[in-house]
Amino acid sequence: MPRELSDKPCEVTFNDQISGDKITLYYRMPTSQEKIKYTNGYVTRRGNKIVSTLGELRMKAGAAVLIGFKTGAFSVLGKGLISSKLGDDNYDPDWKAVVKQYAPDVIEMLSIHVFESSLLRDISQGAGAMEVLPDEEDDWGEGDTGEIHEAKEDDVSPLS
Repeated sequence: MPRELSDKPCEVTFNDQISGDKITLYYRMPTSQEKIKYTNGYVTRRGNKIVSTLGELRMKAGAAVLIGFKTGAFSVLGKGLISSKLGDDNYDPDWKAVVKQYAPDVIEMLSIHVFESSLLRDISQGAGAMEVLPDEEDDWGEGDTGEIHEAKEDDVSPLS
């Protein structure tokens, strides 16, 4: 099946290990600028340190592209099932905040799906699978000395 190039909402279904059920999320494709911002946001500089911001980045980006979920995916204590669809009887106008607060793993998985793994190389038998990392430490070559370098004052964060 070909990839459809449009603004039509996309969907993905995950197996939820907490509820034991399937959760279907609706999302929009990120813009080129959002993809670039995401890739550049893996790490940032804080003072003289380079720190990983991947967790925060996944939450922000996943929430930005999330546009809803299939009714029945989430329930709230005291309310029952909630919906992200305006006009439904059980529509919750705060559905996204509730999902972010109580199911951050769902937001992160959406982010990984959309921003990090939308294309995967076929490594099945006969597909020409290649070795990604050398088996032995000696096979890494002489180029990397293993030294860790401190950030300099003129180093710039990719998010600046």
